[in-house]
Amino acid sequence: MSEIEKENTFGAEHLPISVPAAGYDALEGTLIRTDKFSPWDRPAPAEGPFRCAADGGYALAVARRLTGYRNNGQGFRMAGSAANRQAALYLHDEMTKIGIPAVTLEEFPVYGWSFREASLSVEDTLFSAIPYVSTPSTDPEGIDAPLVYVGNGTSACYQGLSVRDKIVLIGLDYRKLPWPSLAALQAEQFGAAAAVIFNLNTYGQGNSGTALTQQDWSNHAPSIPVINVSPNCGLTLAKAAASGRLPAKLRSLTEHDPAARACNVIGSIPGHFFPDEYIIMSAHYDSYFQGFQDDALGVGVAMAVLKGIQDSGYRPQRTLVLVLVDAEEFGVKGAWDDWLTGSWNLLKERQGWSGRTVAAINLELMAYRHSRTIGTRANDELVTFLGSYCAGYSIDPEAFADPEIDIYRGVTSWTDEWSYSYHGIPTIGTKSDPEMIERYYHTQFDTEALVCPRKVDEMPRFYGGLLIRLDSSLYHPYDLSVRAGEYTSALRLQDLSACGISADEAADEAASLAREARARLSRILAGEEEYRRLLEGAGKSSALSSLRRKAKAINEEHRSIIKEVMAETQYLGSAYPEAVVPRAVHYQHDYLALCRLENLLSAGRIREAGELIVHPEEGIQGLYYAREMTRELFRDHFILGFFREESCAPASWTSGRVLEYHDLWAAAMELLSEKPAAGSWQPLLDSLAAARARAKNNLRQALADDAALWRRVRQLVNAAAPVWPAE
Repeated sequence: MSEIEKENTFGAEHLPISVPAAGYDALEGTLIRTDKFSPWDRPAPAEGPFRCAADGGYALAVARRLTGYRNNGQGFRMAGSAANRQAALYLHDEMTKIGIPAVTLEEFPVYGWSFREASLSVEDTLFSAIPYVSTPSTDPEGIDAPLVYVGNGTSACYQGLSVRDKIVLIGLDYRKLPWPSLAALQAEQFGAAAAVIFNLNTYGQGNSGTALTQQDWSNHAPSIPVINVSPNCGLTLAKAAASGRLPAKLRSLTEHDPAARACNVIGSIPGHFFPDEYIIMSAHYDSYFQGFQDDALGVGVAMAVLKGIQDSGYRPQRTLVLVLVDAEEFGVKGAWDDWLTGSWNLLKERQGWSGRTVAAINLELMAYRHSRTIGTRANDELVTFLGSYCAGYSIDPEAFADPEIDIYRGVTSWTDEWSYSYHGIPTIGTKSDPEMIERYYHTQFDTEALVCPRKVDEMPRFYGGLLIRLDSSLYHPYDLSVRAGEYTSALRLQDLSACGISADEAADEAASLAREARARLSRILAGEEEYRRLLEGAGKSSALSSLRRKAKAINEEHRSIIKEVMAETQYLGSAYPEAVVPRAVHYQHDYLALCRLENLLSAGRIREAGELIVHPEEGIQGLYYAREMTRELFRDHFILGFFREESCAPASWTSGRVLEYHDLWAAAMELLSEKPAAGSWQPLLDSLAAARARAKNNLRQALADDAALWRRVRQLVNAAAPVWPAE
């Protein structure tokens, strides 16, 4: 730490820490309580020997070895780099060593980016820094220019301030601008030569304000160098810059290889009874900094699970696939979503997996030393099974103080779960600790010191036992009633009716499906009980073989149904870019908000209308951040960058799933200015009426499509092969 940082170290309790309304934690699912169902709550016979064989020490050893592969002194196993390739070869050899057959390295193209060093020098004091991913390099001599503090980097901060050819300093407030890329693009728009960003909240708030933070770029990259400094450094420089001209030198030496290649490491253990059905265990091995929790430890735990399965002598019924994914953090340049490149390429190349995979279990960000319990998450179809598994699971009390496991429902597009989910594969994943995310995520402090060894011991046992119970189930443990029930609950039937929209047909069809799916689930559970009784009673092999043949056909039908349902109910909405929502629920929100806005304007209640249109929860989705951006930035880099697919190059995991966005920037700005006088806001009413008409059409079409979906799924469920015992 430099002398100027030492003299101005702020305690963490003095930093303005505040998670935005739609931050990382909000997108990781909804905390729920589930009923337990037998026999899903009872261990399979193989779980006991596996628990004895599972080795958390091995998981730690793999993670330690993995963090030794670095692009520079701070770590950074970036996709396409030499260090990353060495890590892939190590994982390939280690998977082979523990007895996993047919291990392969599968290459795919990425935009290779790495850096040698970065720094900011002010008045002969050198500050530590890192460049933001994908940003351009300075000349070796760096950029000499005055440092100008522009507050939180919103458009209002630049009014009356000249930053042309200067270095701007931005205290990023994620409640105002959701991505550092937007702050950097806005600085470039006003003519800045370079940008320095420090986080005021949400990320990198640990270790008394000394954390450097890397964040996914999530937007088109600027053509100016952009670096990150710690909150302490930023606050100190902001204070110094406020007193007048502050000469500075910024150096950011980055390397770019648009033709780089990355690779996924894949191995499998063939299934004994159902070799054409897969269960995937996944983790990513690329990282920012050391990335011990994100995600070297996830890789170690996944490896420990497969090693424990081999060492315990368990013969899987289905083919178990271990996928160690590259380019989860960064892989492309020029598209809004620069992450999940490895898993997206994996599933794009292996389309057959989506029709054959029972589930994908994705591991990352686990065993944080201060976590009180295990946090885990599943998509709608698997959350009932996950809850049943957790209900019968006994946590080591010396590892976790709280014996009740936190279960979340949902899928986030910020992890590799989304690539599987997009392709119709049900998912289970880890739920990260909010404190870890706020304080240490994507910082230099994500090291082994953040994990508790006793908690690490628990992770292979928990997720390995979950995998074995999935595999040991004769029938896929899907619950179709959850998604349909949640959809019905989300429809605001009375509010829609008052605004001239009937959602009754979609709601009735979804509710009917939920009832019928629960009835079929009860028969699935009865069949599963009988299967276990046959196994425990050494049932005749011919009877078991016949039962498995029938179950195989039933499971194939269930996977096909689940794939269709997931494809038609998972869209990316603008409540916060990358939020996964049903289309009608998304369009319902905007339609009701627009109706309310028109009513307020017609009544002359301008201030209330201005507050509503950008309200983070009740306003038009995606407009929450509009007032913080210039029109150019909002249109070219927010709307076109994410919501217009034809502008995204290369095409990626947003493809075909982005819902329509209402460009009401001008209306929002006018309302917030409170300029309209009585009788003079007709143009505003016209623009809102046009948006409402589009929202109404979108909503009606979505409700009709959803009603048809639920009806079609009901027919498929009712026409599916009978579950044994016969229905």
